[in-house]
Order: sequence, then structure tokens, then C-alpha cells
Amino acid sequence: MAGIDFSDFYARVQDIAAQEHRAVEDVLSDMLEQYTSDVESNPSDDNIEVPDWIREEDIPRYRQAARRVRKKTYERARRYWSEVGDTKRLALSDEELDQEFWLIDLEGIPRLKSEQGGIEVPHDSLYESAKRAYLESKGSGIENLSERSRELYKEALFREYENRMKDDEE
Repeated sequence: MAGIDFSDFYARVQDIAAQEHRAVEDVLSDMLEQYTSDVESNPSDDNIEVPDWIREEDIPRYRQAARRVRKKTYERARRYWSEVGDTKRLALSDEELDQEFWLIDLEGIPRLKSEQGGIEVPHDSLYESAKRAYLESKGSGIENLSERSRELYKEALFREYENRMKDDEE
């Protein structure tokens, strides 16, 4: 293993701190906190449901992103449960939430998997647009999806409009 040039590393941290108008110590502290929280609360891959449309080669990146998002989602859920006095849900550990957590609904209420079926989740056109952009990105030759984002958004809006018109006709 090659040695680390700490002067280059420190210079990079200083650059980050300057860009973010923060103290170097704060940047290093956040880096360590992020690293340790990822390591400590790294859920089993068995607890991360991967949509069937995710390409095989992207599954590890999908799971990694899911792990990062979970921590902040659980923090948000706990804030809500604390505000409404739901001590039972507030007491759930990260590991228990990995098994039981479902989503935060449009009203900002955290929901558990046990509530599935009893709550109707509306169609999410943004999710569908992102899914379509992801699926169309393979082999398109476009590395940066933002280059096609307006076109994809217009297509999604048009499809949404067509679907609503069909629903109105029926």
C-alpha cells in the first residue's frame, strides 16, 4: 500500500474549507462523522429493496446511495415522532427501522411497512421521469443526463398529459 502524502491531503481539505467558508477542523470532523456513521450503521444488503429495473452493474451503487439516505431519513422520522410524542416508534433502532421503515408520505408522516395497503401513495411523475432517464441513459452516449433533462422532462409531461386525457375520456 502506498503511503499517503498528508500535505496534499491537508491542502485539499483546506481548499474544501475555503470553498464552503468553514473551518478546516469542521470539515475534518464532518468527514470523520460521515465515515464512522456509514461504517456503524451499514445495513445488510438484504434489507435494501432494489427495484427490478436497476441494471445489475448499478446495484452496488444503488445500495450505497440507499445506505446514505437512510440515516437522514431516520433522523427526519425520529424528529417527527418526537414532535408527536410517538415514543414506541421513536425507540426503534436503526436496525429495526432497516427492517420496518417504508417511506415518508406527502404530508411528512413517516410510515412503516406494516401500514402498506392501508395508505394510498399517489403516482409520482418525478420518480417515473427519473426512472425513464435512468433507463434511457444506457448506451445513449450521453454521460451527463442534465444534457437531456429538459427533453426528458417534456416527454414525461406529455405522457402524463396523454394519460390524464385518456382517463378523462373513460
